[in-house]
Amino acid sequence: MEGNYTRLMPQRLARATGAILITSNHWLRFSRYLKRTLINRSDRAGHLEGAKDSIKWEMIHWILVKTRNSGVKYTKILQESELPMVECHTAEALNSLYRVWDLPNRR
Repeated sequence: MEGNYTRLMPQRLARATGAILITSNHWLRFSRYLKRTLINRSDRAGHLEGAKDSIKWEMIHWILVKTRNSGVKYTKILQESELPMVECHTAEALNSLYRVWDLPNRR
């Protein structure tokens, strides 16, 4: 599952066999938000045809304030679930996981 779905996690974790937690620094998430919003490439994964993104204060607040420490929260939830878990805190850690598991290269 991807995203911030804390209230749905108990049901999903009950069906899960393991978890991969991918976290990143809030400033990195903010810069990626600005980049995808301002550049708005049509070949970006998740881009909707004809959609025009704009910078929103609510989203800035969400990234820099509300979810600033979400990695800590999700780590705790996943540790309490006792599922096997892998954590990736950097792009290099994620790329390394792809190599170890012999997965196709990410874009």
